[in-house]
Amino acid sequence: MPSIYILLTKTNSTLSRAIASRTKETYVHASIITSNHLEYGYSFSRRKIKNPIIGGFVKEEYSKWVEYFEDVQCCIYELEVTKAQYKKIEDIIRSFDEEKQKYKYHFLGLVGQSFNIDIERKNRFFCTQFVAHVLTESGALELNKLPIHTRSEDFKNHERLNLLYEGPLEPILFNKIKDISKGKGSIKKNGCNPSTPVQLYNSL
Repeated sequence: MPSIYILLTKTNSTLSRAIASRTKETYVHASIITSNHLEYGYSFSRRKIKNPIIGGFVKEEYSKWVEYFEDVQCCIYELEVTKAQYKKIEDIIRSFDEEKQKYKYHFLGLVGQSFNIDIERKNRFFCTQFVAHVLTESGALELNKLPIHTRSEDFKNHERLNLLYEGPLEPILFNKIKDISKGKGSIKKNGCNPSTPVQLYNSL
């Protein structure tokens, strides 16, 4: 059975700190990864790493994140899906990518969510809304709420999502996600041990 992965992150950016201050959530950004390699994923975020104002649908390159931001923290969740659901997820993401210029980041919707106000706009998404949209439209996951209401905590607390890793992003870049959960790859090479900030969760 194939798997997809939900990556939740937090950075030291002004926007990230502002969202965390308002929502009281540990992780404020969500992305979806369809491959077993922790190299890139998909979400709605800044189009250029140095410009937080212009945002939209983005294929995120995480090597650029750790170069630009200090101390990027993350957690990775696995979701097992059927082959049909996996194909549907890829089809949805491909359709966003093919028309990415028409999609914008939904700043107003994000503000509205923090005050429990629905502000829907055509072709506008924020990160958790996008991830929830892909998962519900594909039939891969039921969240019992609309995508625009979805927060990072909803993914963290979902019973079908299996936590594989929590800790700094940089040491695990370019590893196979399945290997990360087993303590292989750069985690092993860097000599991490239980006394480090890295916490490994064995999925076996």
